[in-house]
Amino acid sequence: MPKEVNLRNSSSTTATGSQRRKTGNEGPSPPVDSGVQSRPRVAVSSNMEPTYYIGGGNGNALIEETLNSLGWRRIKDKTDDNYRLRWCELKSSINYNTFKEGDQMVNHIPNCNLLTNKLGLLDSLQEYSRVCSAVQRKTMKLDFIPETYRLDDPKDRQTFDQTYKENEMWICKPTGRNQGKGIFLVRSLSELNRATEAEKEGATEHKELSREGEARGKQDDPRKRKSLNRIIQRYITDPLLVDGKKFDIRCYMLIASTAPYVVLYHKGYLRLSMYNYDNTCDNIIAHLTNQFIQKKDPKYSELKEETAWSMDRFNQYVNEKLSAEKGLEKDWVYGPLTTTMKQIMTHSFTAVKHKLQRKVGYFDLYGLDFMIDEHMKI
Repeated sequence: MPKEVNLRNSSSTTATGSQRRKTGNEGPSPPVDSGVQSRPRVAVSSNMEPTYYIGGGNGNALIEETLNSLGWRRIKDKTDDNYRLRWCELKSSINYNTFKEGDQMVNHIPNCNLLTNKLGLLDSLQEYSRVCSAVQRKTMKLDFIPETYRLDDPKDRQTFDQTYKENEMWICKPTGRNQGKGIFLVRSLSELNRATEAEKEGATEHKELSREGEARGKQDDPRKRKSLNRIIQRYITDPLLVDGKKFDIRCYMLIASTAPYVVLYHKGYLRLSMYNYDNTCDNIIAHLTNQFIQKKDPKYSELKEETAWSMDRFNQYVNEKLSAEKGLEKDWVYGPLTTTMKQIMTHSFTAVKHKLQRKVGYFDLYGLDFMIDEHMKI
């Protein structure tokens, strides 16, 4: 969903990364001071008590510890709108109608699904590629996107059926879920058809049960009432392995401000499978590196320390065990690899920045996952 390039447009400035290098894409010099004194816009007014609300899980202890150390006070009433910062796992826990721009901060941009939803990001990147190709009058290839088809789109589904060759491996994902939920491998069209039909039948049955429950006054979770929209992607069958295990790189993009845009990059870490990789294996734990999936294995508690590596450790591993074999420069991880990940982040952000809702106090943190194949392609 990656930044070293300085992005600018007519109404915003984007600062990216903690260090800048020459990119050939630097924006214009700052305007000369006209002598007119103007009051800077700030995300929080100075006369507002520093209070915060935290909802949900997912690392909230880190946020609480940091804010408490700064003298902020936590409020626990989820209906209390007199906060300076509201940090929630789900954006549905934020009332944007009562949000006070310039006085409050919330950790989700309202239409963040443009980046967090697999289909939303795919559509945005494809549109971005078409526009850039038309403007530059040459094809702009976004070759970091795996070959992808929408199963809910009849034309895409027909194209996929014509493209698919028996015994190929593909991976099917719901577009609006994370943590590896709802993902399965596909090795035949009949297998895919059975899985999607079963899901549709299950959704229909659940809907009927929901209606019965509503008739009895029982409320149901609306997210479970329909089958999931899905995409299918060509599986990377030759991933680069670390000590025989599949891995991906989770790094972070922080949109620290939307007015003006300020976008920061964090190098993140490696997520590894607990088991050695074998593309003929049906154990999903060997294929998906998400901790949510890995935790389901009974051996996770004894092996979990080896399911996450720092980027420094990965850099050392590449220098010692892969550089000579692959013909890589020293510290390739912090050179070409990091540069490419930042460029991909830049493309992803640029594809949606004109669509994102912008107010002083909106910010968001995104985790982006990268894979490397055995030919060192990212």
